[in-house]
Amino acid sequence: MSWIKTFLLAFILFLLTLKTIDIAWGFISPSERVNGSVRSISLREIPPNTESYTTPTTYYLSRTENLEKKNYKYRTDSNGFILGKANSEKDSAKVDIIFFGGSTTQCILVDEDIRFPAHISDLITRKDGAPIVALNAGMGASNSMHSLISLIGKGLPKRPKYAFLMHAINDLTLLELVPSYWDAPTDRALVVSGQREDFGFKYFSFNFIKQVLIPNTWPEYKYIISNIASKYNVNLDHKKYKLSSRNYIEIRRSVHDQFKKSLISFVEISRAWGIEPVLMTQFNRIHMGDKFIQEVYEKDSQTGINWDDFVSLYAVMNEITREVAREKKVTLIDLDKEIPSNSKYIYDAVHLNGEGSKLVGKVIARRLSERYQKDFSLSAQ
Repeated sequence: MSWIKTFLLAFILFLLTLKTIDIAWGFISPSERVNGSVRSISLREIPPNTESYTTPTTYYLSRTENLEKKNYKYRTDSNGFILGKANSEKDSAKVDIIFFGGSTTQCILVDEDIRFPAHISDLITRKDGAPIVALNAGMGASNSMHSLISLIGKGLPKRPKYAFLMHAINDLTLLELVPSYWDAPTDRALVVSGQREDFGFKYFSFNFIKQVLIPNTWPEYKYIISNIASKYNVNLDHKKYKLSSRNYIEIRRSVHDQFKKSLISFVEISRAWGIEPVLMTQFNRIHMGDKFIQEVYEKDSQTGINWDDFVSLYAVMNEITREVAREKKVTLIDLDKEIPSNSKYIYDAVHLNGEGSKLVGKVIARRLSERYQKDFSLSAQ
């Protein structure tokens, strides 16, 4: 066995020699070393070709009404679009509609066959009788600028006839902290940076712990840790923004300027590529009469914006959407007015349950069949 010892000794000496040369080279030619970060545009999506389940945690459910605790399946195609129950990669070869938005479009806690971007194909058909193909590009925590990036990056190549956009809450919760979309906390940034070492030993060790040791209980731990971190301002990236909260007038001015420009950008880029934009206001329970939502907001909010002002600012977001639709002569689907503002359809401040998603699908189908009679007709039910 002496040859094994000799081999191991030689191999160790070889590694030590390589490291010694590398260290020496660092002193001789330090300018050659690269220790910078890797920057990229944030394309927010569930990874392509995913098939998985998510289950609302106990902590999450405590802040909801009429949300069933069960496994909700979700799948994506090779471009990261969320599939409906009947969708397949082949179905998306000819696309009629792409829905862009945040978690309120993503509808991850809704059964996949009744998420409204998919359910719409059960309610409306093309004039030739064929079912429509509608893709879901929604992604949790995304704002309207993220959707603009998604439109450019993966929406335009699909050449849809229509591009739907619905945003309000995520843009507001960002712009109440910062003056622009570019001055954002890391988890909401348009340009993201990551050290090369992020994909090294620490990254894989942490994922090993999650995937092997605590795969089932990790979501519960995650929400508990996030809640504690938020309560005690552990997240330093967010803390610096919370400590510099702006007043109501500043926020309202920033919201009107930034959000309006973002919506107009989506409209104009869609039209430049021959796509018909459709804007939607956002359904919600953010009003003075909903004591449950007010209680949750006052318990969780870290921004210093009181409930009355938040309700007013949120109403401004939907009004800006209407304003852009009028000025740019864009079709508007006013879900803020169409969807009842109660727990039967919306399980927290802005997210649909199954009943709400089915109702939104019906409202959209009816509006499309009325507005674009040359393209669509209601399915026989």
